[in-house]
Amino acid sequence: MEINSRKKEILKAIVEDYIETAEPVGSKSLVERRELGLSSATVRNEMSDLESMGLLEQPHTSSGRVPSMKGYRMYVNELMESQNLTPQEMEPINNLLGQRIAELDTLLTRAGKLLSELTNYTTLAITPATARIRFARFELFLSGPKSLVCVMVTDSGIIKSKLLRLSRPGDESAVRSLSAALNTVLGGHTDMTDRRLDEIACLAGEGSRYLPAVVSFLRECCDELAEREVIISGTSRLLTHPEFRNADRAHELIEFLSERQEVSRIPAPAPDSVKVLIGPENALSELRDSSVVIASIPLGDRLSGIIGVVGPTRMEYGKLISHLNYFTRQLGIRGDDNWKDKKT
Repeated sequence: MEINSRKKEILKAIVEDYIETAEPVGSKSLVERRELGLSSATVRNEMSDLESMGLLEQPHTSSGRVPSMKGYRMYVNELMESQNLTPQEMEPINNLLGQRIAELDTLLTRAGKLLSELTNYTTLAITPATARIRFARFELFLSGPKSLVCVMVTDSGIIKSKLLRLSRPGDESAVRSLSAALNTVLGGHTDMTDRRLDEIACLAGEGSRYLPAVVSFLRECCDELAEREVIISGTSRLLTHPEFRNADRAHELIEFLSERQEVSRIPAPAPDSVKVLIGPENALSELRDSSVVIASIPLGDRLSGIIGVVGPTRMEYGKLISHLNYFTRQLGIRGDDNWKDKKT
């Protein structure tokens, strides 16, 4: 059976009505709420056809219809209208990304939390895994008599920093010597061999007394970057949606989200794209009653992370895609401005 323009218009109206109300949609209520220019009987007949085509489902004999997974997919692919964010919606995003946040995990934590607040969905952010990092730049400086800040930048623009506590007051000249030695010996390299560490100690002179603590920090960074870090925000927001009032269903999804290793298996979308996975389209069984909308985030020359939302299949897909498109576009601009300029 062919799906003509009238059927598409009715399907679009049903999806949007169900997203708004979370109640099965009947022909009479649809005609009353939407300007379709059709009689209730005509809409009822079209709804019956849409159901036979697998685009609608009837949860109970006397109820209205709800979109099927196939119906949601047609809506997302063909019927959904693009939505522009208002200045009021863009402002908090711009404010967050206008801050100079060097640490990638800190930036994604704040971005995920803000996205959760703006959309009322649970959000996830996943940092890229870097099997082999290349050191680009080091900065060491004293932030107090016994406090040494160590900053490491990779060639892909990822920044890691840590405050190291000293057992006795630091010496600025010694710190500068060690910083210079690190850049000279390790800059452009991917590993810290014993020979290179001996060379650093020799070049650093008095600064070599700080070397063990700095090397421990750098090894810690390498271990962290070798794994994808998963950041979940707004898990409790799942419970505000009618679909997750069932305790067993909510518990299963919340338990899955708590397993960071499992969440990290969510496949990344193509660069510069937003990917919508509806119900059974999710490869992971725990997500097959949910929808996941994710976007790729450019994080330097060759790396990309993921940011997205998890929630019921009854999602405001148009608004979510607009939020993610804007987030990732602005994150990419921020990355170009604030990460790449730190590379040597």
